[in-house]
Amino acid sequence: MKTSTPPSGLRTWQWFALLVAVGWLDIYILQTFVLTDSVYRTILSDQWEANRIDQVIEFYRKISQWSYVISPCMLLFKIMLITLLIQFPLVIRFIDVPISQLFKRVTQAFFFLWGSSFARTLRLWGIREPRDVSDFQTVPFSLTTLFDHWGHKGWLTLMEHINLFEGLWLVALVFGLARSKQVSRSEAILITGFVWVLIVAFDWLLNLYLENMGL
Repeated sequence: MKTSTPPSGLRTWQWFALLVAVGWLDIYILQTFVLTDSVYRTILSDQWEANRIDQVIEFYRKISQWSYVISPCMLLFKIMLITLLIQFPLVIRFIDVPISQLFKRVTQAFFFLWGSSFARTLRLWGIREPRDVSDFQTVPFSLTTLFDHWGHKGWLTLMEHINLFEGLWLVALVFGLARSKQVSRSEAILITGFVWVLIVAFDWLLNLYLENMGL
């Protein structure tokens, strides 16, 4: 009598659940140990009066719990968007890779991007009392640590994307795509590079627009 063997490894939803758990831990540390009332007062003291800052802090405390709901939704949106961006050149090349397989590879690789956010939070926690907005913009192991005095948001965004964690994410995507028999290693590199350039270009243009708007 033949018995079926269970599939090895975690299922896609389990990988996603782990990502959500890591994201929640990141939010908890950020809200509990980093974004304290004194930090808000230090950063906003040059812009607003004390009573206005107290109103901002009170408003933030009211909506902060919603971040635990919004975070999984935003995570799902980002993973789906990256999956579709990867699938687009595959469709053009008539390479048939199931979208469920792409979604799983993107989900697995996303741990490295989550690692970037977690490392930034731990760095801020180590500072204890961040004094400036630039403290929150600096990504560990990125070019922003070398050029942290650049005021141009567009270039700052570009340097944020050149970091260790994003490099590992790209490598993980390449190997994930190359595991499929339909995609060669060179094709995986080209597709991953194409997606990365699109993401960086969009983020760059968005920050340039916000800078021109004075935001």
